[in-house]
Amino acid sequence: MRTGARPEDDLVLSFLAVRQAVGILGLSLPIVLLLYAHPFGGGMQPSISEFYYSEMGDVFIGILFSIGVFLIAYKGYRKRPGDPKLGDREASIVAGVSIIAVALFPVPAKPEYALCMINEIVLRCSEVLIDAEIITGFSGHSRWLHFAPAGSFFLSLAWYCFKLFPKGGSHSTRRFMGVLVEHLIYYTCGVLILISVAGLVAYELVSPETREALTAQNYIFWWETLGVYAFSISWLTKGRFMSRPFGLHMRTSQSSLIS
Repeated sequence: MRTGARPEDDLVLSFLAVRQAVGILGLSLPIVLLLYAHPFGGGMQPSISEFYYSEMGDVFIGILFSIGVFLIAYKGYRKRPGDPKLGDREASIVAGVSIIAVALFPVPAKPEYALCMINEIVLRCSEVLIDAEIITGFSGHSRWLHFAPAGSFFLSLAWYCFKLFPKGGSHSTRRFMGVLVEHLIYYTCGVLILISVAGLVAYELVSPETREALTAQNYIFWWETLGVYAFSISWLTKGRFMSRPFGLHMRTSQSSLIS
């Protein structure tokens, strides 16, 4: 039990907990969806976003909104002379608003994967309807109202990995080829996020036949999962999850915690 803790210390622990919450929510999303799809027999979807049209729709929306709220509430570092204009506060707001927009404007549904209820029986829509158009939540919007915020979300988090997270101090002095290991994690996560975005863009550029074959292999789901895991690991690393899970076990000074 801590004694003599300063109020500022509690604020720092809350600061770490927010970072950790963002990371944990991100890590949990693909896992929860995969558990629903396979062990529980709910059926796989081509992408994370298309679980919106399954029985996991509420879970999908809830996790995305939670991440968005945490990001919008996140303040990060105060700006210093020479810092980029897109600082912690601005980048977190962009990322938070973007992921909420992803939830509000779902990807267009495919009848062969989405679920419909007919006479209280849940079936694949393609099994009961011909040329079905699934209308759930907001409808009639351009598909780019979903894809543009998704791209903005991932690019904002890549910006964190390359520019914002590394500018703070490190809780580790270990180095690999002259680079702090903590910073190396951020750079690696940033590269993986960009690779994920590139993989998703490539999907849009191939022929419809190729796209159909990739969809059957859940191509988009796995590339989205790569990006989500990369951003989650970077936020858990910055939140010191391994040494202070959920903001507990403070053993060092505030100045070392806040970095």
